[in-house]
Amino acid sequence: MKNYILFLGIFISTISFSQDKEYAKLCLTKLTSNEFKGRGFVGNGDKIAAKFIASELKKHKISPIQKSYFQDFNIAINTYPYKSSVLINNKKLVVGKDYLIVPLSGSLLGNFNLVYFDSTVSNYENKIVIIDKKRLQNYDNQKIRKFKLLNPAKAKGFVEIVDGNLLQVQSQKEANFVWLQIKRESFDSLATSINIDVKNKYYDNYKTQNVCAIVKGEVDSFVVFSAHYDHLGAVAKEAVFAGANDNGSGVVMLLDLAKYYSQKKEKPHYSIVFLFFSAEEVGLLGSAYFTENTLIDLKKVKFLFNLDMVGSGETGIAIVNGKSYPKEMNVLKEINTKNNYFKNLKIRENSTNSDHYYFTEKGVSSVFVYTEGNYKEYHSIYDNNVEALLTRYNELFNLLTQFVEKIK
Repeated sequence: MKNYILFLGIFISTISFSQDKEYAKLCLTKLTSNEFKGRGFVGNGDKIAAKFIASELKKHKISPIQKSYFQDFNIAINTYPYKSSVLINNKKLVVGKDYLIVPLSGSLLGNFNLVYFDSTVSNYENKIVIIDKKRLQNYDNQKIRKFKLLNPAKAKGFVEIVDGNLLQVQSQKEANFVWLQIKRESFDSLATSINIDVKNKYYDNYKTQNVCAIVKGEVDSFVVFSAHYDHLGAVAKEAVFAGANDNGSGVVMLLDLAKYYSQKKEKPHYSIVFLFFSAEEVGLLGSAYFTENTLIDLKKVKFLFNLDMVGSGETGIAIVNGKSYPKEMNVLKEINTKNNYFKNLKIRENSTNSDHYYFTEKGVSSVFVYTEGNYKEYHSIYDNNVEALLTRYNELFNLLTQFVEKIK
């Protein structure tokens, strides 16, 4: 009995200080709820998310790097906080499902004639121009995009016909015309008029924030885990981009890692830094700001893992910029092979497409990790399926924490 109790105590102790998938799932459900407004810049969604992250860090007694968890900075951003309306032949379309407002679009109200794009026409004043590449011979995407952006024909706006899901992005620019994307199946190709009520709100100095925390280690060097917590926000109060995989999945992994390292009885060898970036979707602005206004000595960073879209993993994981660090990648491969965590570790060249990038520009050993698998939703209103995510969560958590132990 004594030995059984001793074994049970060791078992419970081990469970207490390992990954907590249920905790991660609860956090992901919270982050993707409508309360967070897509973690963008409509209705202070970014601030709501940042406060939640900070509250979780505080709950687990994880210290801010400085006095506050928040590192404030300002950005320019174009938003759509007001209800919108688009009718074609008196049929009302649903924002997010049938149409989207392209994020540099300006405001427009009224009923307008619809005309298909014709390269021989030089004046589209007071008209909405339909761009349908299937109807255009020798379609040149660059020329058409330039035509839309410069709008030399003085159109009131553009309707771009889209096949597949409507994908949203963010913009720091504001146009003086409206630009809509409409799904092909939602558009009446014989329509001659469109009724539009779209109103934007442009901020030239919106205050947002990174969230930064640390678990002190035995030595004065750092392992850094980072993830962007922002997503695409809400459009017209009706279309909410929940961003479950992009990048709620990375955020909850960081929160769980922070909890894990803070609750261990022994200090980690390296101090573990947790960076939650804002404005990644606007152009890596949060990580760019941090690297120029750093709260830690970047020369003392042993390694940085940036986690972005890590909700799946059935077919493997990819490590962007891994080819720059063959020694470290061999350690990861050995851990993965020994434990059979992932079918494939894809080691890639560097890329500018996530928050690791500006750290690499500062000479920090940094990689961007994403998972590959069955979950395909990206930048659409349908990236909201919490139940379909975190399928290889434990495996990735263990791979990362065991790597940190190996590189002492």
